[in-house]
Amino acid sequence: MRKLYVLVFLLFGVAFCTEVSAAGTISWRESERIDSTHFAFYIDAIDLNINYLSTQFEIGNGEIIKVYPLNGWDWLQTGWKNIFVHDGTVSGNSRIARVVVEMSGNAGYSLQEVLVHNYQCDGDGHFSFGPTGSLVDTNTFIKQCYSNDATLSNLTVSHGTLNPTFQKNVKQYSLTVDYNVSNITFNPTLSDSNARVKSGTSCSLKEGENTCNIVVVAANLDELTYTIQVTRKSAPVVTPPKSNDATLSNLTVSHGTLNPNFQKNVTQYSLTVDNSISTITFSPTLSNSQAKIVSGTTCSLNEGVNNCNIVITAEDGTTNTYMIQVTRKKAVEPDKPSLASDATIASLKTLEGVLSPQFDPNILSYTITLNRKIDSFEITYFVNYERDNPSYQGHHYLCLIDDNMKCDIVVTAEDGTTTKIYQFAIQVLIDKDPSDGGNDSIGSEDGNKGDSDMNDGTQSSGEIDNPQTGDILKPGLLLLSFLGIGFALIFLKKKNSIQKL
Repeated sequence: MRKLYVLVFLLFGVAFCTEVSAAGTISWRESERIDSTHFAFYIDAIDLNINYLSTQFEIGNGEIIKVYPLNGWDWLQTGWKNIFVHDGTVSGNSRIARVVVEMSGNAGYSLQEVLVHNYQCDGDGHFSFGPTGSLVDTNTFIKQCYSNDATLSNLTVSHGTLNPTFQKNVKQYSLTVDYNVSNITFNPTLSDSNARVKSGTSCSLKEGENTCNIVVVAANLDELTYTIQVTRKSAPVVTPPKSNDATLSNLTVSHGTLNPNFQKNVTQYSLTVDNSISTITFSPTLSNSQAKIVSGTTCSLNEGVNNCNIVITAEDGTTNTYMIQVTRKKAVEPDKPSLASDATIASLKTLEGVLSPQFDPNILSYTITLNRKIDSFEITYFVNYERDNPSYQGHHYLCLIDDNMKCDIVVTAEDGTTTKIYQFAIQVLIDKDPSDGGNDSIGSEDGNKGDSDMNDGTQSSGEIDNPQTGDILKPGLLLLSFLGIGFALIFLKKKNSIQKL
């Protein structure tokens, strides 16, 4: 939009002032004739805050040949524009420039018209006049003078796909990315090159929903936001491969000691326990917590060798067996007393005949005199190591009388090794045989002293039964008679000797 002001300077330097805004004026005044063909005038700002002015001079009877900027103002001519710029805003009254005009011919100098064109968007970033001539500030100037196009002509993303497909006038989008995408980058293309992307070209993502905003600023500072709803997928449930570890990291036992010492890759062991241990407990520690003990933590024990197996199943089904050979000792029998090596007979009794000498455990040879002829008789005896056993009835030895006329008792001690032999010679007392004149005889080992062999036997009464006559002989009485007569003769002889003295 443009506004035209015409300032007419009359001859003799009468100046007219043109009002350009309610806040102040731009004045063309103090015109002066320099010579017959030249004159000059001044451009003043009255009661304005200004640092920029754009004008166009139209002089009907001349042209501007020189412009002298004053008081820190700079002058730049661009085509038909005369632009005055000040570094910093000048407040109040300010003389901007002196303008020299060369007239055509020798006519009196008169400035027929000067056109002041105030363009809304002249002077990038400077103060300027609005379309009505009022002074505006920078922000208002930018808003009015620059493009408000903050759209994007295209938008791409580093991950995923926009939904819907990008359109410049569509401001809401969504997309989904995998869990492993923790940051997304947006690549926007501006519709207006003078616009700029303020923020949002990258966006950090958490698991789940994320709102990412791309803010675009137009040349006139208007802002436009594109919103992209980004869904980051949840972390996938990763199923690790199942372990095939079916080993133990340690193994302890309730009794005994493993041999060898436990090692996870050694699966065979042995140990020994006392007979009092009838059950053993194993305490295994798994190398992998996902494995399982199938069996074998306890094992019942018999005497001798027992095979105890601990079976482990890995997570993937792999099995492993630890084999422990447990030897349970045999029960210890109570200590037996030492076996006697004594083969001595403690006492002995013959059921027939007379034993001579009287039995003594340390005498091994005896004679048994029988008073009758028999085929056999019994000898009962007790061995030393048996005599304290009240339930034992002793040994019963049957002595068979044969031509040897003797019997031997072999005694074996408790130890089964030591022996003693007790020997018994047999003789028999018999009657006078009528065939030999009635003389008495004694049977002996060679059988020459009597008519018949006699078996061992003893009569406590001293009587001998004659099997031929049936009479009861009294040899003891006869013997006593002979002995009595002998003792009487000895007595008388000693008595006579004493009397002589």
